[in-house]
Amino acid sequence: MPIHTTTRTLEKSSESNTDKELLPRSTLTWGMTFSYIAVAVFAFFFCWICGQRGLFSSDQSIVFDGGYRLLTGQVPFKDFVSPIGPIPFLAQAAFFWIFGVSFSSYLLHSCTANAVAALCAISVIRTLFPGRTYLAISSGVLTAVWFYPSFGTPYLEHTAFFLGFFALALIVYVLVSTSTGQLARNLIILACGILSALAILSKQNAGVLIAAACFGLIFASCCWKEASRRDWSLVGTFAIGLFTTLATFVLWVHRYSDLSLFNHYFLEVPFELGLSRAQSLTVGLKRMLIPYEHPMLRIALYGSAVIWICVAAAFLMQYNLQKTPRSKIAFTLLLLLLTVQSLMIPTMNNAVIYMVPFTGIIVALSFGLAQEFLLPLVRIKPLVISVVFLCMGFGLTFVGCDLSWNRRDLLFSTSIFRSLPIQGLSTLKWGEPTTIRTWQLTGNEVVDLVSHLTAQGKPFFVFPDFTMLYGIVGKPNPQPICWFHPGVTYSAKGEPLLDRWIASDLKRNGVEVIVLEKCAWLGLDMLDQFPLTKNLIQEHFRLVRSIGPWEVLHRHSQEQVGPEK
Repeated sequence: MPIHTTTRTLEKSSESNTDKELLPRSTLTWGMTFSYIAVAVFAFFFCWICGQRGLFSSDQSIVFDGGYRLLTGQVPFKDFVSPIGPIPFLAQAAFFWIFGVSFSSYLLHSCTANAVAALCAISVIRTLFPGRTYLAISSGVLTAVWFYPSFGTPYLEHTAFFLGFFALALIVYVLVSTSTGQLARNLIILACGILSALAILSKQNAGVLIAAACFGLIFASCCWKEASRRDWSLVGTFAIGLFTTLATFVLWVHRYSDLSLFNHYFLEVPFELGLSRAQSLTVGLKRMLIPYEHPMLRIALYGSAVIWICVAAAFLMQYNLQKTPRSKIAFTLLLLLLTVQSLMIPTMNNAVIYMVPFTGIIVALSFGLAQEFLLPLVRIKPLVISVVFLCMGFGLTFVGCDLSWNRRDLLFSTSIFRSLPIQGLSTLKWGEPTTIRTWQLTGNEVVDLVSHLTAQGKPFFVFPDFTMLYGIVGKPNPQPICWFHPGVTYSAKGEPLLDRWIASDLKRNGVEVIVLEKCAWLGLDMLDQFPLTKNLIQEHFRLVRSIGPWEVLHRHSQEQVGPEK
């Protein structure tokens, strides 16, 4: 018999046997348990100390105000509108309800998510590479550094990514485990479909990519198997969980909210934004091909892509490799996560460090696959691979820590950080100075503004960025826009009906104080897009004082009336 025929026969026999074998398990020792707990603790507290450092009000007020809106009883797509679903706000409202409305509760949200995501990364790698504890711990540490600390506080995409971590960990467990019953498998996959739907309702671009990755992993796992052993029910179960959850939310909106507002702000406005970004095709392709800001990150992720290509070539060639179910899942998952992060870059017009949450899993998968499939084919000692992985891991950890720790310093030219004597904001370390455009905001100015609003004790309207002040002062946001961002939260072409709604709500809610910012991150002419609201402010309010970049206006004394009924 020819040698190559024998090789094919052995390879086919090997694949058939490994599909049926009981996968090796890694015994969870006390030392490993302690290591995993240590990673989770590190993930929590590193995110905490990074999230404390400085405040970028334009982005970091979004989830804070959204959570406070829900806590005070406002209904999304009825009392207020946003271009995303309510899941990030709902999660933050839960933390506010349990721990009180404060910056500490805000940090608890992001830090808890960071710790759980690190444990999910450990679970994925430990399941796919049992016995290689160092890979699992490394993936957890890198996730702890690259997932949430770069932003620090709760954010929209990060909520979707967190749900993705959870769903992928469950899917990998179900696909690899041979001891889970069929009913339990279906229930877990159903839950993953629900998690993917919630990710879409957190942020559309990230959520759709997460859902596609989860679906792709389940679908590919079926395709890897022999035709007689393919369990397509898992694909259907995932789809049921996904679409049933989305349909249930739409029915809730129809019953308790406003479907037309949901259609416009959740679908039409984001679609218009996505279309405008898609038209900048050359810019998008450049961001995809040369996306990573730091050489170490670029080397790690491009290197992982090269390893995937090499492993794919080894899979296709006639080598008698032990292609077990877990190795096939690892191979597929690496491709999916590389694709998710690459596609996030042109769709999210923000810093790249916010778009690489799965870096820890990607690097661990690539080195694990290299050890299993490339080392047997090349004359490289395992020690060399271990040294490269060690250097890469330490390098990525150092770079990630440095970027997360210093991001506020670079953005605002901050020299020192200090606490503010404000109830609800005492955990925040205000950067001195915080430079936004041409203004240098000081902590004393923030204290003066909060003291003034608290002393007035009346409904107020702050425009456009510092919406976090509503929850800190204890007054609900009196108008319908969750945050002001032309082209993102409302049409850049202008919306007269929205302008009328804002002006009407300011009257109906008896607003007595207006705070206008002269340091708005997105420009000083944003109020011009709302002529009715601008005219209302000019006619019925007068300037009483300036506090740093804030102009504080009070309603004319003869017009001080209560809320309209």
